[in-house]
Amino acid sequence: MLFFFSRSPSLCSTARQRAATEDGDDMSFLMDCLDDAKAQCDPDMAIALLRVLKVLSRKEVNREAVEGHEIKLLLGFLTRTDSLSVPGEACSVLLNLCYSKDNVLAVIDHGGVPLLIQLLDSNSEVSHP
Repeated sequence: MLFFFSRSPSLCSTARQRAATEDGDDMSFLMDCLDDAKAQCDPDMAIALLRVLKVLSRKEVNREAVEGHEIKLLLGFLTRTDSLSVPGEACSVLLNLCYSKDNVLAVIDHGGVPLLIQLLDSNSEVSHP
């Protein structure tokens, strides 16, 4: 079977696209949970969701699937003051996502640079394990 795909470039690229889709994780459900009012009010829930997103965002296929409004949602967690871990975990997710140029541009477009600078300038230490 591998021999068959290696001889046909169009079939080989189609197989790669399908494999990339199958290897990707649907992070949209987690983003929806993060956008829910409960996660907005409960730092422990936000931290748990952000930690899962941090792991999933290490995969290139997952980074490429993130949309601009999801970047904007994550940026909103940088200003949370109820827990130092929430902004730290959000930064970790954004760090992983920014291995994709499109996501870097989305962070910039959604005003993420001033938020990151503000976080770095804050007197408190942000923690992220």
